[in-house]
Amino acid sequence: IEYIYILVNPGYPEIIKIGMTVRTIEDRIKSINATSTVNEWVPKFGLAVSKGSAFNIEQQMHKCFAHHRINSDHGNSREFFKLSPLTAFDKLREIGSLHQVGDPIVY
Repeated sequence: IEYIYILVNPGYPEIIKIGMTVRTIEDRIKSINATSTVNEWVPKFGLAVSKGSAFNIEQQMHKCFAHHRINSDHGNSREFFKLSPLTAFDKLREIGSLHQVGDPIVY
């Protein structure tokens, strides 16, 4: 099982992070928060998907919300979007439905 997740950060209330992991969402958040962040990222939604499908679903999500993407000052693409977490979750459930394993995760 792999996971697609949507994270929020109280320091950036209008921004979400859409990512994927082959570990648990909790393990992934620990590694993200171990970097230099002022406020920690917290999970909002997640979707367990079949092995080998998370990367493709994540890329579809990023493409779908490309016009909401926040790039770095150097123009690098990142996994951050100025977007409602619920809007992202609705699209995740739609895109991931064919590969979904179990119920959606709501934190």
